Amino acid sequence: MITTKKGTSDKIKVDITTSYDLQQVARVPHIQTQFGTGWSGKSYSFVTGEGDTAASNENGSWGAEFNGLVKPWSRVVDNQQLIKPYVALEENVREFFEIGNTLSQSVSISKRTDNTDYSFTYSGLDMDGVIPTDRDSFTKRNFGFNGGTGDDKFSLRSSVNYSHKEQKAVATGQGDDAGLGKSMFQDLIQLPNDLSLLDMKDETNVFNTAPYFYTPYTTNPYLSLKNNNTEITKDRVFGNINFNYNFSDSFSANLQVSADVENESVKRFGSIVRYPTGSPQDNAGSQEVVGAV
Repeated sequence: MITTKKGTSDKIKVDITTSYDLQQVARVPHIQTQFGTGWSGKSYSFVTGEGDTAASNENGSWGAEFNGLVKPWSRVVDNQQLIKPYVALEENVREFFEIGNTLSQSVSISKRTDNTDYSFTYSGLDMDGVIPTDRDSFTKRNFGFNGGTGDDKFSLRSSVNYSHKEQKAVATGQGDDAGLGKSMFQDLIQLPNDLSLLDMKDETNVFNTAPYFYTPYTTNPYLSLKNNNTEITKDRVFGNINFNYNFSDSFSANLQVSADVENESVKRFGSIVRYPTGSPQDNAGSQEVVGAV
């Protein structure tokens, strides 16, 4: 909450402050680097339509021991398949995150005379966190006025503030394909330690799309980030007017009127995801995402 202050000088006074901060992820899960994609020491799994030597579609990092050899790892799409060295990527999760930033600004204009004072204030806050894109952004603007006038008999003072907030929040916890879909964090912790998250960022690459993603057990975190989100908008106006009249040294009257009005909109959405007949996710029997708003 921003509350305006009284004017304090017989001359116009202007105060300006600005600050800029950077943030980065302090810690991500520590993972072992001896074994890669798979379970129980196996780096393959049976995938309908690809045979029993298909690349693993598992979401764990307990497959075969790393050997540095180049091997296929994606689904087969139009007789094409992605290959890569079978090595550990110790920073694959950390590389997903970006450098966050926060910009804060404030301006105050005030003046005071023998019988009158006033102050106008403005403050702004712009934040974009460590998650890629602006899906964890926050913006707020505050405008305020505080002023008064009076003498020995009467005084009149008024204060009014207006704030506008826009926020985007990333879904957390366990996602639900029967509703809004999986969450980004849920996807991150399920990706094996030898897969590059940065390589999954390109949505035009068919191997990064939902129907052709390498596994049916989780989703490309960039797609979850795009498709499953919450947006909040809030406007608030609050203030008061105070009137005081002194009839005598021992008797006075005071009247105050206050108001606090706000309007908030919260929108949670999850995109519909469909798997074409014959696609890897369709063959695996993956549940489609119903979507919701």
